[in-house]
Amino acid sequence: MSIQRERIPGSRRWSNVAWCVILASAGSAFWFTGIHSDLALQGAVMCFYGSIAFTLSIYLLLTIWWDVGGGYNEYDLDKKSVTIWRKGFGQQQIRLEYKREEIQSLKVVVKDGLNPKREIYLCTNSGAQIPLTAVGEPMPLAQLEQKATQLAKWLDLAGIV
Repeated sequence: MSIQRERIPGSRRWSNVAWCVILASAGSAFWFTGIHSDLALQGAVMCFYGSIAFTLSIYLLLTIWWDVGGGYNEYDLDKKSVTIWRKGFGQQQIRLEYKREEIQSLKVVVKDGLNPKREIYLCTNSGAQIPLTAVGEPMPLAQLEQKATQLAKWLDLAGIV
């Protein structure tokens, strides 16, 4: 039995936790400052901004708690299939399964600059492009090339787009 399973990290990252703490503390500070303000309009605006920041921190806390986006990619040579499983919001789970006949190619996207992207996509015959790499963590080019080549060989694909 030849199954390769690759874990994909979700939203449980230290950077997300740091942003959650910053938003919660800044939102609370704005809200309390607005409550104790002597000027009505300024106090209302401060409370509004504080409420928005605190609400965003709760949203971010829930995405961290549920580990949204986390999951795995499973490549099964015996069944000649690829299974992509990800966690969603709450108890939602996303599971996509593609047989070898449905897979057209792999697409590698490399974009350098201020917000770099280095991703591998699974392209299906229906035109869908499903990301196989973790979002927000660009990997080194050599590792990206090695991973794409290994997947192309494993899935018996002719080429990489």
